[in-house]
Amino acid sequence: MKIAYKILIVFVLSISTVATLYFLQEPPAKNGFSRGRVDTVKQVEVLNLKYNSYYIGGLSNGRIYLGNTTAPRVLLSCDYNLKYTKREIIPFTFGNSISWKLARIQVDSPAVYLSEYKTPSFVSAELPFKRDKEEYYNLTGLHLDLMEVLSSNSLIINGHNPVLSQKALQKISLNAAINSEKVYKHEIQQNSNFTIDGFMSFNREQGAILFTYYYRNQFLVLDTNMNLLYKGKTIDTNTVAKIEVGEYQSGGKQIRTMSKPALRVNKSSYSNGNFIYIETALAADNEDLRVFNRHVVIDVYVLSNGKYSHSIYLPKYNGETLTDFAVKHDLLIALYERHLVTYQLKFDRLPL
Repeated sequence: MKIAYKILIVFVLSISTVATLYFLQEPPAKNGFSRGRVDTVKQVEVLNLKYNSYYIGGLSNGRIYLGNTTAPRVLLSCDYNLKYTKREIIPFTFGNSISWKLARIQVDSPAVYLSEYKTPSFVSAELPFKRDKEEYYNLTGLHLDLMEVLSSNSLIINGHNPVLSQKALQKISLNAAINSEKVYKHEIQQNSNFTIDGFMSFNREQGAILFTYYYRNQFLVLDTNMNLLYKGKTIDTNTVAKIEVGEYQSGGKQIRTMSKPALRVNKSSYSNGNFIYIETALAADNEDLRVFNRHVVIDVYVLSNGKYSHSIYLPKYNGETLTDFAVKHDLLIALYERHLVTYQLKFDRLPL
């Protein structure tokens, strides 16, 4: 009888322990969508950068180029094996015309470009640097917050268009007179320009411009003449940006601002080859939130039609957060705070 009683007590305690652990575990996310096949990646190489002020300035001619926000003239590069590093200073001659703290470098070797959005300015040059190849353009009159370089005399910008009285994607020609050739008007939600904030990348191989919105489940794919190829949707359900706007007076003007932080849906994006890579901010209903929070989750879409393909779990490295990433075929280049890390993608499993 005593043995049976002890067995019953052990059984009850076991059930109680399991139940307690169940109720204490972090509840699954409820964002109204499910994530499909998730691939892990294989770490290949690591490069210690020592500083946390780098950004990816381009992948070109077999090398990775990194710009530096605190040393804007410095260009660091390495091969795809993260070897043969090279540090060079680009002696741009138009220093007095540029707000250097806001300057960013883009490389499409041998071309090197410098853009700065405050004045705004654009400089085109070559590597190795040659003064007779340097061209400076004063972009006064343009109001922009994003720029992708198509060539030494052609840009895609995102910024305020005075004719439309809102932000728009615009193709800018630098030949003879600076002018806006083609324009794509963003679709505003809730009568707020905040709803059309986002980020842009240029798939040079496919000649496609990708614009991904921060606060809604939408991305745009356009050709280089600003013709919309299609509007794509990310797998989450946030079709309308969750933004609350407030107003206040300053200098006799009515200023609109966010009254509280908006729900961020997408963190960053990149396009290479036949795919679009979007870093998501939202966990799916079928994901363990603890696992999600330990990784950077990137959803992959087919460039030709925007169809969801699969997702990638990218581990956080050495406790550092991801600040930038790029993809070259089956190699994902991840820039963390002080480290550059490459990962092998399971490219053979991807649909073409």
